[in-house]
Amino acid sequence: LAGFPAMYGRGTPIASTFPTTLRGRERLWRTLTDLTPESSAERSSVASMANWTGSRYSLFVDYGLVVADNDRASTAQLNAIHKWVSSIPAGRLSLEAITISDFLPVGQAEFDISGPGCQVNVFSTNVGVVQENPFPTDAPAWQCDLFFSVVAHEVSHALDAGWVTPSPTLDARRDALVTDAGTQSLNYLRSMLPTGFFAQYPQEFIASIANQWTAESHLCFRLGRTRFESGRRQPIEQALFLAELYATGNTSLFFRGSPSNPVVPRQVSLTRDALGRIRTLQDGTTNFQFSYGADGHVVGVTETSEDCNANGIPDSYEILVARTVSDSNADMIPDSCQCPADINRDGVVNGVDVATLLGAWGAPQGGLLDTDLNDDGIVNGADLAILLAAWGPCPN
Repeated sequence: LAGFPAMYGRGTPIASTFPTTLRGRERLWRTLTDLTPESSAERSSVASMANWTGSRYSLFVDYGLVVADNDRASTAQLNAIHKWVSSIPAGRLSLEAITISDFLPVGQAEFDISGPGCQVNVFSTNVGVVQENPFPTDAPAWQCDLFFSVVAHEVSHALDAGWVTPSPTLDARRDALVTDAGTQSLNYLRSMLPTGFFAQYPQEFIASIANQWTAESHLCFRLGRTRFESGRRQPIEQALFLAELYATGNTSLFFRGSPSNPVVPRQVSLTRDALGRIRTLQDGTTNFQFSYGADGHVVGVTETSEDCNANGIPDSYEILVARTVSDSNADMIPDSCQCPADINRDGVVNGVDVATLLGAWGAPQGGLLDTDLNDDGIVNGADLAILLAAWGPCPN
């Protein structure tokens, strides 16, 4: 490795005219990923030999994940992968490699890049180039970035394989949801697919819903409530299952994606009943409440949303449906009712917010607490300037 850094290290793509060297390098690093011990310090030593930097370095050192792409993935693509992987609760993702096969030569079977750990493949379309709406027509349309949507879908296959399947409870719950929904498309949150799709391909169930969940989790519950009111309880139970997959204690992770910011996670508080089932979810100023029958199925769903600007329109409707107010930090509270520089939401911009921002300095997309105040993809001096300009008590 030390003697041939240009051939086996990282830093530049290898020309397609040298397909054996190209594919061989990816095979080398996939093998080292399989063999590398769990210690982040030891992984750091390996990553240094590979000349990895930025999100590529962090993905390997912090999560044991290698990106096989012939060094052609953009910084935005690597940051999007990192943001999604780092958002998943610790210990729930069994994933060792992500390939972008469009960047690799075809027909080099003698250098198979797969290994014993979980591996998925994503598209090469760059961040910010193509948008998609992952919701059916009876839900508000929500445009999100295609590259990130594909990453969320494929990585969720690894979440399914590494977290759901090994758990008897989660495994049985997923299978029961698919069996209960049957072949009718409208019984699924992802109802745009052909009749009977999930009954035939149950392995796509969690990954497919992830397209919606990471675009805007709140809309999954709004769609589930709408379908429930029309006599279909399965979609709301599927949304609750996704909330369980991302729950830790009394919180769950909701997400919002957009063409300009592929993923913004937010903490949503929840309460449970005596059987451990989710009873309430508080997302910004919106509260979802659920009741259950003797058979364990949902028998009641209510959604209430405050009107923080007192204009007679619920906040959630203004943000997600009418789109008449901005919610730049994706916390389901209109910006006009708060100050985004108040990172910890205690009503004042002060030294605590500065410390939080400095702790995320240089991080792509700002981390779990949204410290990327201007949504330019990184925490830096521009965000600090916004914070200092808002110093003091919040006006609302």
